[in-house]
Amino acid sequence: MIRARPARPNRRGLILRRRIRRRQAGQSFVMIAMSLPFLIALVLTSIEIGNFMLERAEVEDALHQAARSAVQTFEYQPFAENRQALQTEESVKQLGRTLFMANLQAVNGLVHDRTTTANLVRWTVYPTGGTCLGQTFATPVVCAELDVPMQSLVGWDDWTPHIATIATIDRID
Repeated sequence: MIRARPARPNRRGLILRRRIRRRQAGQSFVMIAMSLPFLIALVLTSIEIGNFMLERAEVEDALHQAARSAVQTFEYQPFAENRQALQTEESVKQLGRTLFMANLQAVNGLVHDRTTTANLVRWTVYPTGGTCLGQTFATPVVCAELDVPMQSLVGWDDWTPHIATIATIDRID
């Protein structure tokens, strides 16, 4: 029976491999150091975009809820006659402004305070129906548009999203 001896590594090959390992010992550190700024920028960008979307959604929701509540201030006499009409335009706008300021309490990232931001809203009230933002309604409608300046979370440039909403009373049939 012939036994095969285990192969002995070539001494010259071992020395060569050791030299190569010594020369490449710090390469992974250099690769990590070079890619770390890109990874940090990617993470910060993701956080910033997510924060932009969240803040915009919060302001949009606050505006929509204020418009929806303001349109509910209808006159009771026309309602008793199976018609629909809102109170005076100024009272509807004032209620919308007040409710919008209350809804903004939990919103972060506004450049201005809540009162200034609420005064930036352009309210349009049609007590007996009308055309608002390209849509025609036969029932009372309240439209609200806002270009709200918002600040960045990480210190990048400020941004101003355009937010528009329509609220109407459902038709009585």
